[in-house]
Amino acid sequence: MEGFTVPAVVRDYIYVGSVLKCIAVLPNGNEIKMEKLAGEELPPIGEKVFICWEPEDAVLIHSLDNRFYQSMENIKLA
Repeated sequence: MEGFTVPAVVRDYIYVGSVLKCIAVLPNGNEIKMEKLAGEELPPIGEKVFICWEPEDAVLIHSLDNRFYQSMENIKLA
């Protein structure tokens, strides 16, 4: 997908019935969790991947005091 450069490393998979949860670690140590249907092709544990999503699927999350938003703004990805 064009325009995305958020690197991560696949750390683990968790099988939950017909859903597979993939845990990837960002360079700053934060984790991203993604869900796929069991049986879909997935990168091996330890492989570097680039996180992406469709722009229309993005949702900005704010807490009442903006603490979450401010912590996301301070993330250093490189």
